Amino acid sequence: MPENTQKQIAQKYKDNLTYYKAGHYLRRWRFWLSVLAVVGGLVWALGFKHFGGSNEFFNTGPISSNHAKFTDRCEVCHEGATTDVFSMLPVDHAKRALLDKTTPLTERLKASGERAMKELAEVKATVADKAKLAQAAHAALASMNLTNIDNACLKCHDGMALHQPGTKAMMFRETTRELSVVASSACSTCHKEHVGSQKMALPKSNVCIECHSNEKMMADSLKRSPYDGKVAAAHSQNVRANGGDLVQWIPAATAGAKPAIIRGFQDGHPSFLYEAQGAKDNAAIKFNHARHFADDIPAVNGKKLDCADCHKPDADGVGIQRIKYEQHCQQCHSLGIDPKLPGFYLPHGSPTHIRDFLNALNDRWAQWAKENVKGLDGVALNAFVQQRGAEILARWPGGMDGAVNKVFFEGEPKATGNDKGQTLPACAKCHDVKDGKPSPDIVDPKIPDQWLTRGPFSHGAHTHIACTECHGAAKKSKETGDILLPAQKSCAECHRPRDYAAVEVDPLLKIAPTFGKANPKIAKQQRKEGGVFADCLDCHKYHVPAAEMEMAKSLVK
Repeated sequence: MPENTQKQIAQKYKDNLTYYKAGHYLRRWRFWLSVLAVVGGLVWALGFKHFGGSNEFFNTGPISSNHAKFTDRCEVCHEGATTDVFSMLPVDHAKRALLDKTTPLTERLKASGERAMKELAEVKATVADKAKLAQAAHAALASMNLTNIDNACLKCHDGMALHQPGTKAMMFRETTRELSVVASSACSTCHKEHVGSQKMALPKSNVCIECHSNEKMMADSLKRSPYDGKVAAAHSQNVRANGGDLVQWIPAATAGAKPAIIRGFQDGHPSFLYEAQGAKDNAAIKFNHARHFADDIPAVNGKKLDCADCHKPDADGVGIQRIKYEQHCQQCHSLGIDPKLPGFYLPHGSPTHIRDFLNALNDRWAQWAKENVKGLDGVALNAFVQQRGAEILARWPGGMDGAVNKVFFEGEPKATGNDKGQTLPACAKCHDVKDGKPSPDIVDPKIPDQWLTRGPFSHGAHTHIACTECHGAAKKSKETGDILLPAQKSCAECHRPRDYAAVEVDPLLKIAPTFGKANPKIAKQQRKEGGVFADCLDCHKYHVPAAEMEMAKSLVK
């Protein structure tokens, strides 16, 4: 049966055009059910807490194992939060709560950054006064306006005060080096809670790239925290960190440098700071790498001298052991002042100890004779000492002053007939020596222990790569100032997403660092295919480094 047409349907309502106003029990039920739902919802919301409602109702998901002890204590993180809606009353308080549009955290931190830089500028002219600088920085920090959750995080995570530009590291921008600057954000932007009961996952690179690839945001960061580079050093330096034993290489400040737009380690990441034009190693030591690769260098322990003979990884595989004269140099460059006495060496190190040794040569010769010559009586011992003294006086005229000059400045070539390899290179052959009384002064070499202060590096994970693949420039380097570290582009050949178009073997086979002996095949495959981890947090730390936090505290003591 065909359906009625629109015209036939309209005929039914020809004389009843107000039909929709007529009462109907279904319409009444719909109205009262709507009213009941609204009123019931308000009663339930207002009385939730008083009706025995549990906080668990508001839980958006399981809490991570990091914070498992707070599982039933929402107030630890959500400070000030409540399930009692009545607390919003009276009306005036509720009205203010509804009309007050909270300023985003980034805007508040922007203002805080501006205040901090303003206060720091007030002491910029007297930046050498660390106490004033520290007071200004701490005053700026005290005024920072964080969210309740951020403040709750900082109660337990001391020193993890968000991203560096809006935190305690701000004080160091004006005194030591230029820091990359972006807007700070809330802790929960990167650290996601209520997504699982396992350990909270560390942020991935996409979280960092979201800001660092945003050209406008990076440009705005310069307006928030301007930097002219006038206070920090205009040239690179080798400095002892915090006045301690660790020597760091600190790059020169760069005025007007714009933040890099980074989309990945292989895409937009800037060159390492030591690649900058004019950057150099300021170690006060004279060393020629190319000379030690020469074919005429004597064999060491029966084999040709190799990088690994001097450069050995630390026990933890991260850094390289310090070069020590007794361990790495003495075998070829002894400080033997008497070619006829094997092992009769000057002490290495303190100029005072060297002078004391020279002042007590007779006692030193007597001690050597007692330890190395059998059957010497008192007469023979005195004769031995006198003979040694006569020979050295013939070679070193001028008494103590002549001896000091010979040892510290002139040196002595290898003696004829000396088959023990003993020579006396002057201290000045390797060190910067300044004349002085009673002893010359040897300048602290300050050979860097750490080059990448922001990006830690593990040599242990790269033992499958030959040293010269990354440090090939050493073969031709004749100057100490040459920085012989790999370029960022060289590192990015391996540390990038895997290029499956270049894979020649099983694509499911993961490419990862190989611990062990040099393996040219694996190294070549990694450079070709990539695939070695390259997350931002593999090298960079988001929060203020602990060492700088301790420095900040010490400045105000």
